[in-house]
Amino acid sequence: MSWLLKKEGVLFTRYSDILKGNAVDGDVVLVDAMGVLDGFYARADVAFVGGSLVPVGGHNLLEPAMHGVPVLTGPHVHNFRDIAASLAEKGGCRVCDDGKALSSEIRKLFLNRAERLAAGRTAKLVHEGSRGTALANAAEVLDYLDNYRVHK
Repeated sequence: MSWLLKKEGVLFTRYSDILKGNAVDGDVVLVDAMGVLDGFYARADVAFVGGSLVPVGGHNLLEPAMHGVPVLTGPHVHNFRDIAASLAEKGGCRVCDDGKALSSEIRKLFLNRAERLAAGRTAKLVHEGSRGTALANAAEVLDYLDNYRVHK
């Protein structure tokens, strides 16, 4: 991601540099640490969820959505395909094919506060609608395993 920020001339500070005591330079913090995103998402205006501009599979789109933050992602979301489709279909997420499209979408959202807030509200509604999914999936797996043991 730093390559895109540099290419676009965006001043940014790496989170790891802040932890070392360096001053924040610019309006963007590039989070390069594990387990700290929730606090950033809670304060964000827009969130790009990484691992999605390249065929990594994307990271969890629901994390920023639960805070009412508009979500931006790349096209490679096979780790979160269903939720990505639901968020995009309803308007809480925008899928960007490349860095240029991502930059354009960020600009659009920052220039249009009403659109940004509406996308954030939609993202939060999609998140709220997905609650309980993990428990339902776990119950299905347990049922399958129980049936497997009985028929074995």
